[in-house]
Amino acid sequence: MSPVLLWATSTLLAIFSMKIALFLRRDLALKKIMPPGPPGLPLLGNILQLPSSGQHIYFSDIKSTWGPIVSLNMAGQRMVVINNVSIAADLIDRRSGIYSNRPPFIMTSDILCGGLFISFAPYGPLWRKLRRAAHVGFNIRASRSYQPIQEREASAFVSNLLKSPSHWRDHTERSAASAILAVVYGWPSLDASGDRLVARIKEFMDRVLTSSFPGASLVDIFPSMLYIPTWLASWKRRGLKWHQKDTEFFETFLVDAREKMVTCALSPGRMCALILIGETL
Repeated sequence: MSPVLLWATSTLLAIFSMKIALFLRRDLALKKIMPPGPPGLPLLGNILQLPSSGQHIYFSDIKSTWGPIVSLNMAGQRMVVINNVSIAADLIDRRSGIYSNRPPFIMTSDILCGGLFISFAPYGPLWRKLRRAAHVGFNIRASRSYQPIQEREASAFVSNLLKSPSHWRDHTERSAASAILAVVYGWPSLDASGDRLVARIKEFMDRVLTSSFPGASLVDIFPSMLYIPTWLASWKRRGLKWHQKDTEFFETFLVDAREKMVTCALSPGRMCALILIGETL
């Protein structure tokens, strides 16, 4: 082995060893102040104990052993599971100023959604802007105007369910998508011809939700992986590619809404119209 290669290898090993030492030291310090939880493996913690599906059942099961507040070590990232409604309300609702933030969802929020999905956005200026936009269209007064849409979609859902009860899942997904598109973009009710559109939206939601599960993406466990060059990281290339496709897909809804506003075909009470009007003020 050449001296240069030997020096480079030794340096990388030294840096890696230092990172591991700091990682273990930080984890030990956190363990002393975190709620109790099941023991795990060195470095990996409890990440291998978490099932790939039905995680809520696992969280409920560990309550009997470790109590209503449980701490899990997800390869160095601490997760606190609250298995009590009153405790959850006390911490997340009454003390929202302290606990309203979210952990970083690098794959889900930053890569797949470009940081614009309010459910995964960290608390800050962008989150407050998204929250204000949502409040414009979904406050109590605005929500009352959506009751006719809800009644229309509920009637269509029951009618479809009576005609073909075995396809209840398709009817449920179509009804939910139809109501949302009507409220936000002023769309008419979707029928069976809109199933491809519904499937495309569901595909997006499944991809986002799956990527947000604990342990689903290594970059959420090892955030430094985000700085790996894109040409070296196939997972990053796939995520950015999906983000581009999904952005183009949903932007067509906004373009359609703008065109409807020009021709006065979009009700000024629809959420998208309220936001577009706000952009021009």
